[in-house]
This record gives sequence, C-alpha cells and structure tokens, in this order.
Amino acid sequence: MLLPPTEKMPSVYLYIPNIIGYFRIIINFIAFAVCYFNRPLFAVLYFLSFVLDGVDGWFARKLNQGKNSHKDVKHTGNWLLKLYYGYRPFMAFCCVSCEVLYIILFLFANEESTGLLSVCRGVLKQSPFVMFVFASTLVGWAVKQVTNIIQMKTAADTCVEFDLKRRKIMGSRLNSLEEKNTLVKQRRGEKGKPKGGGEQGHKK
Repeated sequence: MLLPPTEKMPSVYLYIPNIIGYFRIIINFIAFAVCYFNRPLFAVLYFLSFVLDGVDGWFARKLNQGKNSHKDVKHTGNWLLKLYYGYRPFMAFCCVSCEVLYIILFLFANEESTGLLSVCRGVLKQSPFVMFVFASTLVGWAVKQVTNIIQMKTAADTCVEFDLKRRKIMGSRLNSLEEKNTLVKQRRGEKGKPKGGGEQGHKK
C-alpha cells in the first residue's frame, strides 16, 4: 500500500518574513551608502526599511512562520505595557514617531550644527507644521523609551522569578534524594546486623 506523499516543509531561510528581512538588509546598505550625499533618498529608504519591519511581522503572524511573541502581556500588571502592546494604533504611533524623529534630526543636521541640542533648536525655527510633527514624534519617542525600560525591568524580574523557582525545585529534589539515600543506608545497616540469639545458640 502506497503512503500519501508527505508535504515538504520549506526551509526556514525561505520563509516570507525572512525574505523580507533580506530585502531590508539590502535597503539599509544602500541607504547608508548614500546618506552623506543624498539625504532625501536615505530618508525614503530608511523609512521603507522600517515599514517592511512591520510587514514581515504581519506575514509571520498570518503564515504562522514566527515564534511566540514578546508582545503577549496578558499577565503583566503594568498599565503602560498593556496599552502599548494591547492597542496596536498606539504602539504604531510610538514606533513610527521614533523613526520619523531620527529622520527629522538627520535631515536638519548640517556641518555647522551637528550637536543634538543645536539641531533641535534649528528644527524649532522651521514652519509650524514641522514643529508640530517634531513635537508629536518627540512624545511618541519618549513613551517608547519608557516602555522599553519597563519591559526590560519586567523581563529581568521574570528571569529572577524563574531562577528562584528552579532553585526551589532543585533544592526539593536534592532533599528528596538525600532522604532516599539515608533510608537506603538505614536498610543496609539493618540487614548487616546479626539476628537476635544467633551467636548464643552457636556457642551452646
């Protein structure tokens, strides 16, 4: 009887999210290669790479070609993490704000003002629209940094909690093993003792 042919799984390297990741690497190489003499092209390519970062995540979830996400915060007690990962438009605003803020600072930096504060002062002298975009992205950037710090602290607490539980389990197993060894030694000692009255009967 012929068995039905098994479906061949594609290589992990050929997963759609990974293929998109390869394109992102190429785009970033091109972007940073032209960043010093073609800033607008760099901004477009850099932002395109950021967009593809979100696209590959969408494909990973859609095609089940990813692993469990760190964005599962159902059991966390922090309201900001729940808001950030539970409400996608808010997370998208913060992520886009970070990348747009970096692009704005890069585009408005020049040879005379390369310091961060001087570039920020130069941006604030631009049109009201540019100032509004800059202020909005600055808020989103700040929220994302605070979220990153909270997430790092939460991850550290989780690792410590896991380590304590593992030590507790290992300690209980070690105690159980020691109790078994003690019991075995006691039984061996009882077997090695002579039976009562045996020596006296032999002497008679």
